Amino acid sequence: MSRGSTSFAKLTPPWAVGLPAQLAVVAALRDRTYYVRRYHETHALREELAADLRACGGLDVLAGTTNSVLCHLPDASRSKTAPPTAASWS
Repeated sequence: MSRGSTSFAKLTPPWAVGLPAQLAVVAALRDRTYYVRRYHETHALREELAADLRACGGLDVLAGTTNSVLCHLPDASRSKTAPPTAASWS
């Protein structure tokens, strides 16, 4: 590997993001109105997802500030509503 490609590898993140996606992000960040709308929409959708998961019952749902939610699933050995484990499928 050449010296130039080695130093480039150090700057490259460990995930692959294609050029079209990178260009879309740059364009979205340049359009402040669009970005603010998406920010608020993402927040609302995350809260809606957390509420829907809580409505399922038996889940401990933690909505954070990232674009995700964390769910603690019930202990299958004590729950009548928990899905079967993979071990029971065979």
